[in-house]
Amino acid sequence: MMHDDSLQFPGDAGVHTSEHADWSSKEFSAAETKLAEIFERYSSALDAGDHDLAEQILAEHPEIGDEFRTPLRGLYLLGREARAQKEESHQTDAPAKRLGDFELGEELGRGGMGIVYAAKQISLQRDVALKILPFTAVLDPRQVARFQNEAQAAASLHHPNIVPVYGVGCERGVHYYSMQMIKGQTIAQLIRQLRDTRNGQESDTEQLTEHLSSLSTVASIQSRSFVRNVVSVGVQIAEAVHFAHEHGIIHRDIKPSNLLLDQNGTPWVADFGLARGRGTANLTSQGDQVGTLRYMSPEQAAGRNHEVDFRTDVYSLGVTLYELLTLQPAFEENDRIKLLSQIQSDEPLSMRLSNPSIPYDLETIISKATEKNPHQRYSSSAALADDLNRFLEGKAILATRKSIAERAADSIARNKRVAMLAATALLLTTLAAIFVASVFYHQRQREQAAADRARFFLQQAHQTVDRFNLLMSDQLLAMPDSEPLRREMFSESIGYYHDFLDYAATNPGFEIEQAKTHAHLARLYERAGDISKAQGEYQTAISQFRVLPADEMRLEEAVALNRLGLSQHRVGELRLADESIRNSIAIFENFPDQPSALLPHAMALANAATIDNASGRTKQAKANYESALALLAKTPAGESEELLVARAKITNGYGALLSQTDPQRAIQFLVEGIATLGESKAQLQDQTSASFLVEENDLHLADMHNNLAILFSREGRFEDAISHAQKAIDFWEDRIKRHPSLRDSDGRLATAFNTLGEIHWRQQDIRKSDRLFAKAEALLRKAEKSSSDPETQSRLAGVLHNRSLIAFRSGNLILAKSRIEDAILSQSEAVVLAPKNELYQQLLTSHREARSAYTKQQSSPVSATTMETR
Repeated sequence: MMHDDSLQFPGDAGVHTSEHADWSSKEFSAAETKLAEIFERYSSALDAGDHDLAEQILAEHPEIGDEFRTPLRGLYLLGREARAQKEESHQTDAPAKRLGDFELGEELGRGGMGIVYAAKQISLQRDVALKILPFTAVLDPRQVARFQNEAQAAASLHHPNIVPVYGVGCERGVHYYSMQMIKGQTIAQLIRQLRDTRNGQESDTEQLTEHLSSLSTVASIQSRSFVRNVVSVGVQIAEAVHFAHEHGIIHRDIKPSNLLLDQNGTPWVADFGLARGRGTANLTSQGDQVGTLRYMSPEQAAGRNHEVDFRTDVYSLGVTLYELLTLQPAFEENDRIKLLSQIQSDEPLSMRLSNPSIPYDLETIISKATEKNPHQRYSSSAALADDLNRFLEGKAILATRKSIAERAADSIARNKRVAMLAATALLLTTLAAIFVASVFYHQRQREQAAADRARFFLQQAHQTVDRFNLLMSDQLLAMPDSEPLRREMFSESIGYYHDFLDYAATNPGFEIEQAKTHAHLARLYERAGDISKAQGEYQTAISQFRVLPADEMRLEEAVALNRLGLSQHRVGELRLADESIRNSIAIFENFPDQPSALLPHAMALANAATIDNASGRTKQAKANYESALALLAKTPAGESEELLVARAKITNGYGALLSQTDPQRAIQFLVEGIATLGESKAQLQDQTSASFLVEENDLHLADMHNNLAILFSREGRFEDAISHAQKAIDFWEDRIKRHPSLRDSDGRLATAFNTLGEIHWRQQDIRKSDRLFAKAEALLRKAEKSSSDPETQSRLAGVLHNRSLIAFRSGNLILAKSRIEDAILSQSEAVVLAPKNELYQQLLTSHREARSAYTKQQSSPVSATTMETR
């Protein structure tokens, strides 16, 4: 059965680098690799008890000087003892590992700069942590120097939040130093534990004591106590880092895995392996990148080591606190080159977008600490600690946000048009916030009379922020280099709404505005791609609208229910979507003559029809579409952008439905619909400048051309079919050319190529058909690299299915099986990403049936003229 992505109905996130990832990626020179191979042979000989062979191996390589022979022997002995302890750990009389005055216990951690063991110092009978320079590092004098530098730097610092060094030594060629044993966990482990708990996974990280309970339970991640505890930890770390700075030492590798929390919740700064201090030779050259990539400052990422100073540690501590507060790294890119570019050029996602409970002042502090330009950061860690303390004490912080113009210019300086639009959008958001602040003040002063006026201005502010930001986000999305600013716009708007909700929670009389604000937030979260938060806000809005008395609130509840249903439908939750949308329709039916209810009621009916059709309730779907069209006919005279888009959606959906039962009527309906929509669009553009809602109408027109192409093809009217398919292709190619950063254009163009390929398949032009399917596959492979959404995977599976069918018909059974296996893999990925989407399950079954047919080597598993409609 040939697969297509057409007859389209309307309405249709990283691997994080662990704290040790940078250590395991070290590249070795040829000499180091050779020495490692020699050590491997040497160890194997000694393990076999052949000491003569071991010495012979060393003798065969006179280039290994005496300075390496002793470390080789020492490292072998250490490794042998480690293996013996691991194998015999169940025996109480197992021999202890010894290194000088130390008995070695379990390994606590490892990296390129050393392996840390739990150990006991025999002479003093005390528990310590022992850090040992790894084997490969012994070969590099710079590594040895850095190891010694680390011990010296830490040993010179006596501070209650810096891990103290007890002693340094070298035994049998093995360099080590001992330090205080900190019983607890790293901040990196804590972040991982919190992420696992948030995602519903079990965590094997040991629970912290009651002092840090608010840092280790997911329920409190967005609580005030969690935020304050994180800030308190940040203050102590910043003060410890400043203490090091006062002694002339720059850490240069502040990151979650180098910060410990003991069982009392006290933070400790560790691992000064990359530290640079006064009187210490610089062990890096200009252009070297020193530090852990994800937590590097921009100057480190650019290799500008002459610019690295105390403010570099301020930046790294800032991004560490960012990650602890949001459980997301400031930059999530995994490709090294792209990550370095992000650090130098991009702004992190707003913290309040990830965790709305983060107060505005705290976000301002972290933003200042992580400025790209070192001169715009805090001048010292002490200044950062002071501002964090001000936040904890409820005092006015010293940090200030950049002006609107500065942020717009920084984000998209290369695009003047975007800068102008962005500055306007941010200005309106800020003015709205100022309006509301003024309103709150006067409402307190003048009570009821001013309260009514306050609500009027609040409503105007809400409308300004909501409408302008939603429309502008689409416009920015179509422009290059604008994604950081688009995120900033969402962040500003979401922060504005949360600030209002904080106020309203303690000031009665704003119940209606609270409910509407939750609905506004839901739409913003949807545009930002956070469906889970959007659904939560919709549900809160619905529950609040439900208890308010006015009829207007019933209509608001109906609108929110409809939008919640759409959101549920997008993630494949058909049953929940069906329930939400039908509850919405039930409310609208109580207001049959309300002009403002006609358009949203029609859209709710169309959405119900889409779900009915997907669930096999064709008659009910048809009735709902016809009712929706009837409501559109009753709307007040005159064109509007919203009416144009609603008509396009409903026309396209009803046409797709008719194609299943009455193809001729479907063709007539879609042809007339395209003509009518074209006239309406022209009339609207004569009245006002074109907006992106008008362009949304064009998206539906392109889908209608694609659907007509399929219908004409089924009727054998191939010339008409090719003409309409080509119109769809032309539209999407032009859109990609004009707006290359738009996310779904590649997938939609692939759908159009797939349709044209099917038309040529029906004409028995197999070669041309396969070339078009190949184009579709290439576009979807491209989309797959930048997005892991289930629809892309499902579309790719459909195209691969079609290409497998062509290979089968061409007699290439091996290629057919290979392609259908790829189709099954892609469709399975779609099912994993959207497990509640029943259509994806059905398509997976059809791919598996095709594989079964190929295995049986049937002569013709499907009819050449049969297509499966999605």
